[in-house]
Amino acid sequence: MSDKDKIVKFEQPSSLLLMANRYLWAIVLVIVVITLSLGYFLFLHGRVSTIGLAREGATEVNKEVEEEKALVQEVSDLAQEYADLRASRESDLQRLQKILPDEPQIAELLVAAERLAFDNNLLLSNIDIVDSSDNASEFTEDGEEVKNSSKLKFLTINMAVQQMLDEEGEPLGDGDAYDKLKVYLNVLEKSIRLFDIESVSFSGAESPDTPLTADFTMTTYFSSN
Repeated sequence: MSDKDKIVKFEQPSSLLLMANRYLWAIVLVIVVITLSLGYFLFLHGRVSTIGLAREGATEVNKEVEEEKALVQEVSDLAQEYADLRASRESDLQRLQKILPDEPQIAELLVAAERLAFDNNLLLSNIDIVDSSDNASEFTEDGEEVKNSSKLKFLTINMAVQQMLDEEGEPLGDGDAYDKLKVYLNVLEKSIRLFDIESVSFSGAESPDTPLTADFTMTTYFSSN
């Protein structure tokens, strides 16, 4: 048999192998992606989640720390304000005690009240003096009485003034009775030092022959050494 008659036959590769050879890079890429994904979810995902939770926890802790610092600062500011207020109060009390009379000037007060009432066609009809500072007690949280060590004392005075009437029962002077009483109280408060009018009530004047009366409570201060 001659060489021409010799025919060499090669086995042809399958179509599946050819396709695999053609898309080898894509197959390798898919395998790598799957491997990395499995590795992430099996090994790294838990650690990443743990780190994320730790960061969130640290953020919450830092937030709480900042809130506590702000609260401490507020308490410190309030304490400083209280200290400043107390120092200011002590300073005011010291200045007040320097200008206060040593004893209650009751006689001078009565003379001034009666004179001012007469100038406004009013009659000082009643006066009652109460030493309220002796009854002003303070108590602790346990109910124990604390003695008042302050040198600032005060008197509560209940007074009544009414319209002055002539022999025929007519009010003396011109003008409205209420206006006269208001003027009297205003002048009285300005004329006597450290003196406050606490309350005022009016009565009478329901009929022409009933004089208008003003009952008022005032407080005057003094220093007891």
